[in-house]
Amino acid sequence: MTNKRIQKKRRSLPQAGFTIIETLMAVLVLSIAMAGSLALAAKGLGLIQVARQEVSAVYLAQDAMEYIKGVRDTNCLVGNSLLTNCTTTTWLGAARSLGTRCGDSAGCQIDTLTGDVSVCPAAGCAALNYDATGAFYTYSGVSSVPTAFVRSVYIQTPVGGNADEASTTVLVQWSGQGGVTRSVRIHDDLYNWQ
Repeated sequence: MTNKRIQKKRRSLPQAGFTIIETLMAVLVLSIAMAGSLALAAKGLGLIQVARQEVSAVYLAQDAMEYIKGVRDTNCLVGNSLLTNCTTTTWLGAARSLGTRCGDSAGCQIDTLTGDVSVCPAAGCAALNYDATGAFYTYSGVSSVPTAFVRSVYIQTPVGGNADEASTTVLVQWSGQGGVTRSVRIHDDLYNWQ
């Protein structure tokens, strides 16, 4: 009789709580939701890094283009009283000979801090270095660290027989995440403004 009472009590107890399978399923659903949001966050961080590199590359390309424009303007202003007669041979660089050095198919590299212009070897231009103490990019420097950015400058003159025009292209390339080669190209047609 006592045995029957125990069985009766067991049947009449209300079912409360979760079974182990329900608990495991809830944990699985939460894990999938968390994994998806973490993957999305990781992808976002990777895209931030790519955007940061692209902004740096655009600045490096613009830096070289502005340097070339500065050389053009300086060559026309220096030694010409009252801005008279900026000749075809001097406007792009009697001093730095940008037209001849950068006109090769390999291009040239311009260190905008030192003013050094050198023809790139057939294998390609050297990578820029970053100097953290001065927060600038250069090809030289004692405390500079090599970067992934390679800047090449191409100047074609004369353009279509016009010696007062130069087709100028600055190309900055770098190896991004996953070894993907990325690049930024800036092109401008420069003219002898005299």
